[in-house]
Amino acid sequence: MTTPRAPQKPDFGPTTQFDTVPASDVLLAGARVGGFRIVELLGRGDSGVVYLALDSSLQRQVAIKEYFPTAIAQRGDGVEVVPRRSGHVAAFEAGRREFLQRAKLFARFEHSALIRVQSFWEENGTAYYAMNFVPGPNLAGALKALPRAPDEAWLRAMLTPVLDAVDLLHAAQAHHGGISAEAIVVRGVGVPVLLASAPPATDEKPLAPPGAWSDLRALASVLHAAVTGQAALGAAVPRVHRPLTGLPYDPRFLSGIDRALSVDPRQRLRSVAEFRRCLGWAPPAAAPAATTAPASPRAAAPVLSAAAERALAPPVRPATRSPGGSRAEPGFGDSRFQSRFDPPPLPVAPPRRSGTWLVLLCAAALAGAALYLTLRPRAPKLAPVPVPAVALQPLAAPLRAAPAEPDKAADDDGPEATPAAPAAATAPPVPEPAAVAPVEAAPTVHAGAPAASATAKPAADAIVANATNPRAACGSRVNFALLYCMQAQCAKPQFAKHAQCDELRRAGEVQ
Repeated sequence: MTTPRAPQKPDFGPTTQFDTVPASDVLLAGARVGGFRIVELLGRGDSGVVYLALDSSLQRQVAIKEYFPTAIAQRGDGVEVVPRRSGHVAAFEAGRREFLQRAKLFARFEHSALIRVQSFWEENGTAYYAMNFVPGPNLAGALKALPRAPDEAWLRAMLTPVLDAVDLLHAAQAHHGGISAEAIVVRGVGVPVLLASAPPATDEKPLAPPGAWSDLRALASVLHAAVTGQAALGAAVPRVHRPLTGLPYDPRFLSGIDRALSVDPRQRLRSVAEFRRCLGWAPPAAAPAATTAPASPRAAAPVLSAAAERALAPPVRPATRSPGGSRAEPGFGDSRFQSRFDPPPLPVAPPRRSGTWLVLLCAAALAGAALYLTLRPRAPKLAPVPVPAVALQPLAAPLRAAPAEPDKAADDDGPEATPAAPAAATAPPVPEPAAVAPVEAAPTVHAGAPAASATAKPAADAIVANATNPRAACGSRVNFALLYCMQAQCAKPQFAKHAQCDELRRAGEVQ
C-alpha cells in the first residue's frame, strides 16, 4: 500500500532571501493587502515582517515589508497592528513615520545594485512598501558557504556595484544607514543588491550623527567580517579597533579598512571616492594631456592589472552594451553608473569658435565709428544776419509791369502817356543797381513766364554787392552750402579780416 503524496505548493522561486521563522502574528497566505496577494512568509526582523506576494494584475512576484516592531507592537483582532501598551503609542507612530520616509527615499533611486521600492501605503493600522523580489542568499550566508576566506579580487568584484549604489545615495545628500552583510543579497549570477533595511539594533552609542561616514564604516565592517570572520561593529565588539595584521592581503587594503573603522573623528572618511583610494581600489588616473603627445584611442585606455582582470571575471555578470554604444550596468541603462574599472572616456576637444573673432572685429569697428562721430570738429553755428529789405522791394513793381508795357506803348498816343510821368516822379527813389537790371531784361521775357526765374541772378548779385559781412553775402544758404560760401567769401579781400572769418579760421574751417 502506497502513501498518497501531499499536493505540491506552487513554486514561486527560492525564498532564501531571509531566514524563515514560524508563522506567528503574521499575515496568512491568501490574505490581500494593498492589491497584492500574500503567498508566504520570507522572514522577520526587529522592525518588520517580509512576505512574498503576487501582483495579480501584472502576474509578477514582489516582496512586501510590513512595519511590525515586535518589541512595542502586536497583532490585534484580525489583521490590525496595534501598540502593546499605551506608553508605546508615541514610539510606534514615530517608527511608522520613519518607515514611510525610508520607503520614499529608496523609491527615488534606480540602480542595478539597489533595491527598487515600487509603492508604499498605510493599511491595517501600520505601513507597507512593495519592492522587487530578489531570490538568493545574503552576503553573510554566501561568505559562510565559501571553503576559505575570499581574496581581495573577489571582494572587490562583489562590493564595487554596492559602492556605486552608495555613491548614488550620497550624491543626493542621503545615506543608507542600514548596511550590513545581511542587507546585501547575492543573485544567482553573483550580482549583489543592497536592500532598504533599517539600521540594525545595537547598544553602541553613536559616535556622531549618521551620514556618509557611517555608511562607509558599515561597509568596512562587512570587509572586516569577510577577511577575519568576525563582526567589527555591534555590542559584543570593543569600541577601540585593533589594526589588521598578519593576513594574506595587500597592506594598503587592510590599512583602508582600519581607517574606515577608526573612532577618531579626524580619520573619518567623507566620500566613496576617498574610501576607494584608501583601499587601493581607485581607477588609475589618466596622464595629463598637456605634457604628452596625443595618442590613439587604443593607447589612451588604461591597462588593467591581473588582479583587476580577475575582479571583472564572474561572479560579476558582464555588462551589456546599450544601443548608443556605451557600457552600462546590468539592468540599468544609464552610463553614469558604469563600473569603476571601465577606461575613462577620451577627452573631447572643445568646439572651435571661429565666429567669435568676427563678432569682436565688427563690435570694434562700430565702436571706432561712434567715437569718431562723437569727437570730430563741427561747424560753428553762426547767427543768421537779416537780409536788407531795400534791395528786394524795387524789384516787384518792374516785374509786374514788364509783360504788358511793350505792347501798350506801341498803340498809345503821346498825349495819353504824359500823365504817367508825374506818377513816376512821385514814386520813392530806387537804388540805381537794383532798378536797372529788371528793365533791361524785361523785353526778353515772354508773356506768362515766371518772374522769379528772370530776376533770380540779378537779385543774388544785388545781395552780394550790398552785403556788409560774409554771412549776409551767403544769403539763405544753410549746412554745407553755407560753409562753402563762407569759405569763398573769406577768401575775398573785402572780408579777409572780418571777425566771422577769423572765428572760422580758429575753428579750422577756413584756411
